[in-house]
Amino acid sequence: MIVLTPNQHYRFHTRDGSPSDEAVIRETWVENVYRIHDSDLADDGATFVDIGANIGAVSVYAASRNPRARVIAVEPEPDNLTYLRRNLATNEVGGQVYVVPVAVSAAAGAGWIAARHGNSALTDVEEPGSARVHIVTLAGLLDEHGVREADFLKIDVEGAEYDIIAGADLATLWRIKAIALEFDSAPDDVFGPMIAKLAKVFGIEILGSPERGGYVYGRRY
Repeated sequence: MIVLTPNQHYRFHTRDGSPSDEAVIRETWVENVYRIHDSDLADDGATFVDIGANIGAVSVYAASRNPRARVIAVEPEPDNLTYLRRNLATNEVGGQVYVVPVAVSAAAGAGWIAARHGNSALTDVEEPGSARVHIVTLAGLLDEHGVREADFLKIDVEGAEYDIIAGADLATLWRIKAIALEFDSAPDDVFGPMIAKLAKVFGIEILGSPERGGYVYGRRY
């Protein structure tokens, strides 16, 4: 199935009968839930890091803001990767977007990625249909790809956001100018420390609650 963006300039291949694929396109291209603005990527050589790139809706959107920006699309789930690469090629941004097929968490190592209800989740144990994945930390990801400073970091990883931030030291977070993070529901003793750490680096806004999930937006002080 092919979904067109509202301006008709970009096309996305989606899985038939997958409302989550269409939702991520709508959330990015219509609602702009991650609050990505042209000014975030205005500089030549600006870097956008997309952790949880899924089928590529956000990566293509970021690339469309500035053809001279660099986008790092991080996606470990094999089926998502297939659609991600296909959508980058269809929209002719493959030379601008670098695909990194790893998971990001608190510690480097290896794990399993399992598809669940149109999304994917990182686990410590093998499940039916899961795939083995390499895991890196946020600092390791930035270092490996030569990102001295990320102009924008987007994280949407179905609950793994808590581990990513927990494993990132303040020096790593200071390398990020702006952040948009989708968070899943979590107990206060998990949600609170994440927000407290982010607030040391960013002026933050929370949309939602730990009981039902939502978004955190931040701009570096």
